[in-house]
Amino acid sequence: MGWPFLGETIGYLNLYPAVTLGEFMENHIARYGKIYKSNLFGGPTINDGKLFEISNPKSICDILRKWSMLVLVGDMHKEMRNISLNFLSNAKLQTHLVKEVERHALLIINSWNNNSTFSALQEAKKFTFNFMEKRIMSLEPGNPETG
Repeated sequence: MGWPFLGETIGYLNLYPAVTLGEFMENHIARYGKIYKSNLFGGPTINDGKLFEISNPKSICDILRKWSMLVLVGDMHKEMRNISLNFLSNAKLQTHLVKEVERHALLIINSWNNNSTFSALQEAKKFTFNFMEKRIMSLEPGNPETG
């Protein structure tokens, strides 16, 4: 299995031609078969032929946090994916989201003076902020509600 923390990570990360599996994979498949247990990035990577679970190095999980769809697995990932797809379904996009995007875009465009110059980046930031302000906090652009 290799060294306790590093495991076989160094051998796994060696360079190899893109048209091959690489020396690490070829050696392990020849030695153990297609399903084998290894220790990469500080933890076991394959569960002895049990159900496979996608995993990332701990540093990636720390960056993305535990509720990121990129880190979730199993039923939780499926549930979050369904929520996201439902939010972005074609019917919802046509009835709500597209109309709201158009309304916010028109607000930005109508704020421009004739023949004046503007920064596309600043206008895109303004659009994104206004749109998210409405979607997340239900506040209308330029009219903040105070408690």
